[in-house]
Amino acid sequence: MKKIKLYKIERNLLLAAFALVGFGHHIAGVSLPLEYSTFLIFVVLILQIISGTFKFPKFLFYVLAFIILQTFILNPSNLSDPRVISHFTGLTLLALSTFSFVSYYRDKLYDFVISYYKLVYYIALFSLFQIGIFLLTGFSLIPQNLITGTTIAMGSNVFVPAFLGILPRNIGLSTEPANFAYILIPAVYIGLSQLLQKNSFIKLPKQFVWVILTSTVLTFSLVAYFGILLSVTFILKRTFSAKH
Repeated sequence: MKKIKLYKIERNLLLAAFALVGFGHHIAGVSLPLEYSTFLIFVVLILQIISGTFKFPKFLFYVLAFIILQTFILNPSNLSDPRVISHFTGLTLLALSTFSFVSYYRDKLYDFVISYYKLVYYIALFSLFQIGIFLLTGFSLIPQNLITGTTIAMGSNVFVPAFLGILPRNIGLSTEPANFAYILIPAVYIGLSQLLQKNSFIKLPKQFVWVILTSTVLTFSLVAYFGILLSVTFILKRTFSAKH
């Protein structure tokens, strides 16, 4: 019973952290010391350390070492950019807490994946609604304007028609398209697996896939497109290997 309660608490905190990646660190114009998502991840990590479920895998160490090399050693100017450091710290902590969570609650993995997939679907649906409202009325429906008092991508507190002078870049609940793409990419992989594989473990309506995929494409982000390409490559490779 105690394990189940701890699982539900960590699951809900992690899902909230995923949803709020890039949301900001302001409330009513007041700057907070941490972004919303980073604060939630810290809470999860503290729970994992106290309960003895925290793990630091070797492969993640090598991945982080590569990212540090590329981000800070090859580009030393990033060391003086608080935004880069903040994003790196947040994504690192999110990776650590998520790996520890998945490793310990292996028997609950399906429930977590489905919960994440549904959450991303509704966020993606909201993001398409945002764009639709903007195209029809010119109004920018941005939650940050109501809650955080901060500006979004390109230093504007309204959507900017970036593609063909018509479509704004999709940001969902984030402040930048790339941040939103990070949230979407795992769901893109799950959705494409459902489309391209006959024996997919996902049994949800296929409209989930199309909504998430459309939302991802509309970020007009190289990160998003690389994620789609990588997902298709892995899925096709696994399908081909299974046939042989």
